[in-house]
Amino acid sequence: MLRHDDGNRARVQRRGPAKCSCPHINTQIIAAAETKNLALLMATVEEYLKHMNIVNLSTTLHRLAKLAVADPAAMVAFHEHQCMTNLVKAVRDVLWHAGRESAAPQCQALSNIVWSLATLQVVDEPVLDCAAELACRHLAGFKQFELASLLWSYAKIVEIRPDLREQSLLLFRQAAEYLKQRLDQFTFRCLVMLSWAYSAVQEHHAELFASLAMQMTPLPRAVGCNDLVTVAVSLSGSEVWTETLFADIANKAACRIHDFSVGELVDLFGALATAGYFHHKFVEKALAVVSKSDMSPSQLSGMICAALSFSPRQRTVCSATLALLQRCGGHWRHLDHHEMSSVSLAVVGSFRSSLTLNADGESFAIVNAAEIPSEVVDFVQAVSSSGSLALSQHGQGASASLTISFQPVAVSEAVNQVDSPHSVGHTSLDSSHTSESCAVVMSGSSTTASGSAGDEAAWQASDSTPDVVVKNTFVHVEGSCYSEKRAFLEGLLGKPISPPLDILPHEVSTDELLAFRIDYQMFRAGQAFGARGEVSNTVVAEAQ
Repeated sequence: MLRHDDGNRARVQRRGPAKCSCPHINTQIIAAAETKNLALLMATVEEYLKHMNIVNLSTTLHRLAKLAVADPAAMVAFHEHQCMTNLVKAVRDVLWHAGRESAAPQCQALSNIVWSLATLQVVDEPVLDCAAELACRHLAGFKQFELASLLWSYAKIVEIRPDLREQSLLLFRQAAEYLKQRLDQFTFRCLVMLSWAYSAVQEHHAELFASLAMQMTPLPRAVGCNDLVTVAVSLSGSEVWTETLFADIANKAACRIHDFSVGELVDLFGALATAGYFHHKFVEKALAVVSKSDMSPSQLSGMICAALSFSPRQRTVCSATLALLQRCGGHWRHLDHHEMSSVSLAVVGSFRSSLTLNADGESFAIVNAAEIPSEVVDFVQAVSSSGSLALSQHGQGASASLTISFQPVAVSEAVNQVDSPHSVGHTSLDSSHTSESCAVVMSGSSTTASGSAGDEAAWQASDSTPDVVVKNTFVHVEGSCYSEKRAFLEGLLGKPISPPLDILPHEVSTDELLAFRIDYQMFRAGQAFGARGEVSNTVVAEAQ
């Protein structure tokens, strides 16, 4: 804890304004900080502030930030102290003058300043703009950890102030070009910081992420739980990852499952689900742990959505997933609109043939209760009776997703599907397996799809036999409009589709590229449009 002045504090030797060399100032600042006496530290800063250079300012901010990390209550005290305002103004002036000079700045000091501001949650745009400009001009002057720390710090600031993302992108893009040929020089810790930073600002540089994944494989033997989560979340969000790396992450996590906090397990589980990577040992162990743990409503909804994104046939996995869904019914009123729509969408994707959305848009209707587990029936009744499903409250994207999900769908025969140890997809519901096999199905990354609600409805409504197109031995049917697909996909992902990469040739049609990306992402999410089965099955069905 920081100590305030009580009259008996430890004194730091001072020699007055006559002794104002930069090394001396650093010594005084460090000595005052080590006493953990807030009043003494601030008094020392005020005494020497006008004589400080960039190194002294960096040292001061760095020591303040470290004290704030050790004692969060100090954060408030720093923000309220006039000395902090004067200190940031001094940094602003020093960086402005450094920007006018041709000589390279103290890169370590620059990195420490931005890290300290991010840690203290002090956002000063002129300081950040000057620091980013200097960093872009002198990238080669940074050591590996200094550059990783700088980018990490800007990403943390963007988390605090999302409106500053655009201002930071030039730095991230120039740094990406500089980094991608030099990642072999960075430690694993730096690689983790870089992957998180680029993911946090949603700058998904494909080449850089591919290089990061390659450099992090294989993982170090002593990698921490938080690092495992960070790598998985960052790479799954970038859509650039390798099966070897994710297998290593899942294996290590499964072996150390009890070392993770509940929040870390939920995040890691969600990351693997986002990537569509099903690792049975980890999934089973993670579900077993969280099913016995206290979770916030947000964590519970996230875990359910992630669990349902797989199509598990193992009884233990299915049972644990249904148990979580049953718990969610009791927490329904505590979920926000995004969480409500996410869980609803997960359930709808699993049981579209047995559920429908009532005309009022505020309740479910069960078409065939015999085909769905009792836990799902209870959940549906809890949601419908609560009146919490009003689409008008969920926002445009969530409303569109729920509406599209409830479009009529024909109940087809069970689809024979070959299990893959690491791929997930749809399986048809079978009333004879209701509780035992659970038949939990949901949109996940898949190589086999059960089809689109809109397409199936069109097949049933058509009086004539549609033209059949064969692609790679599959019957291909033209998909529904891309506006509906895009709305459904964005609701499923919980975020808008990211813009295309700048490296693509100009002759590539943006409309065709968008259509391809939507189709591919829908395929990855287990909602593929088009393929409906083997040609032989279709021909036999028509002949009969």
